[in-house]
Amino acid sequence: MFFSENSYKSFLLSARYRKLTLILFLNLLVICIGRFAFYGSQFIPKLNEGAIYLRANLPNSVNLDEAVQLTQEIKEFISKFVELKFILSQMDRPNDGTDPTGFFNIEFHIELKTEGEWKRKIDNNGLITEIKQQLQVYPGINFNFSQPIQDNVEEYVAGVKSLLVIKIFGNDLFELESRAQKVANSIKDIKGIEDSNVYKNSVLPELRIQLHDDKMARYAITTTTTAAQAVIAKTIGGQAASTFYDEEKKFDIRIRFEKEYRDSKEKTEKFLVLTTDGKRIPLKEIATIDFKTGPTFIYREGNSRYIAIGFNIEG
Repeated sequence: MFFSENSYKSFLLSARYRKLTLILFLNLLVICIGRFAFYGSQFIPKLNEGAIYLRANLPNSVNLDEAVQLTQEIKEFISKFVELKFILSQMDRPNDGTDPTGFFNIEFHIELKTEGEWKRKIDNNGLITEIKQQLQVYPGINFNFSQPIQDNVEEYVAGVKSLLVIKIFGNDLFELESRAQKVANSIKDIKGIEDSNVYKNSVLPELRIQLHDDKMARYAITTTTTAAQAVIAKTIGGQAASTFYDEEKKFDIRIRFEKEYRDSKEKTEKFLVLTTDGKRIPLKEIATIDFKTGPTFIYREGNSRYIAIGFNIEG
């Protein structure tokens, strides 16, 4: 083992003043332990993946055409930033089939250039802040920023698409939504909380058709047959009649009524159902048909309903 001249002099000095050296070492050790104890920790350290995962939550009642238009507008709007390499967007259900959602869910994978190629003096957090500020021109849309891998991990840990989540359990969906909004309002001004969002079990109008067994029996439509259900499935929902093959791809050919023949309660009531003796009767004779409101989503955990308030931590 070889020592430099300065190292050798330091070694001789510490050997001469052993007690002082030991005291200084112990003091340094105590200081390091104290700093380490209060340094803080992270369950999953936040790494720079070189990409941004942006999720836009539109109002649940948005229709398909409006959602498509907003997707294109937001994509073109974000593309103005020169630090971006490309943007991929997807709407409605993500690739994971176990993650159901609606047209209100839009996700953007924003791939970034390497920071060495950036012409402006700005870091990743500064870029996200600028994008957030620019997207404020879209009121009523909740934007959530994350990273591709980080987003997947957060969703598996929290159960919803947020870094952190508060869950309120109960049976009454309206009461859950009311309490969740109070919680969201109480935390929104806390320093460090960003992108807070209530995952609402919002209600939407739906056409409900309730078949009555006694009326079906009166018209010789046995409850064990699926005549009425088949009519409803074919006319409103559509039913696969054949299959179309495009090389290795396979698509169902579905048949159903044109929109102008099924877009109202009155038209639905006139659908004809075939009885066992060959007669046809209107659907309204054996069913109660009406428009009512119902929840778009019901979140559950451990067989219990809950509503979630998701948010991220910054700074």
